[in-house]
Amino acid sequence: MSDETTTLYTRVFLGLAVAMIVSVVIAAVSKSGPAIAAIFVIAAFKAYLVLNYFIHLGREPRYIKYVVIATLAALVILYGTLIPDIVHQFGHMEGAVR
Repeated sequence: MSDETTTLYTRVFLGLAVAMIVSVVIAAVSKSGPAIAAIFVIAAFKAYLVLNYFIHLGREPRYIKYVVIATLAALVILYGTLIPDIVHQFGHMEGAVR
């Protein structure tokens, strides 16, 4: 790898580290809805960095990107359909986080 490539990967890694620290600090300071939303936005940004730079998805053919997007959409749908069951099962337990 060239020095330029190594510098890019180092910057991306440092960006991921800083984003992780910001997420942890937000979680330690607040458990409110906007704080949780901010943590999810930061997580999506970190996922973008990993997919684009470390997995090299930005240089793949367009159909590969569509396969990844379809897979993530299916994952969100499947997890989303489980939320009512999880809330029903664990939402009424003593000591549950509300």
